[in-house]
Amino acid sequence: MRYRLRVAPCRSVKMLGMTPLSLAPLLLLMPTLLGQLPSAGAFIYAVSNINTTMMFDDLPALFGNQLPKDGLKGFLVDARPANACTPIEGPPASSNASKFIVLIQRYDCNFDIKVLHAQQAGYSAAIVHNVNSNRLLNMGYSDEETVRQIEIPSLFIGATASESLHEFYMYDKG
Repeated sequence: MRYRLRVAPCRSVKMLGMTPLSLAPLLLLMPTLLGQLPSAGAFIYAVSNINTTMMFDDLPALFGNQLPKDGLKGFLVDARPANACTPIEGPPASSNASKFIVLIQRYDCNFDIKVLHAQQAGYSAAIVHNVNSNRLLNMGYSDEETVRQIEIPSLFIGATASESLHEFYMYDKG
């Protein structure tokens, strides 16, 4: 799959009806259809004060739900701990019931454990990124019982994509 990261002026965020918190980056995951083919890609729109376009590849997980047909909107935050091999901190408190998407580092445990911890912490989706490599991997699972519990969508991206997200689009960087 290919994702497009598009940054629009902050006034676009206000048009989405967000509160003053809207100055923080907003991440939107939007699936696309190619003719009569099933969903073959998605877009990630990151909204901030700059106007840039980036494209990067991803692979969806082999478990959990797929992204909704009309997309998923939310703010991007880092997992704490970064590898999500143990339960992670939940999303920041938000008075406008915003959804949050967590960015998780690869390695140290299986993908299904990472995504389950994200779901248990209250995230709406998870993005797992590679470390020191742009190689994409199919996020498989190790335990049938664990994977039956996972409902949130998740996908895998390369290191360069995660570095760009960290540099420009994290919720806590405003």
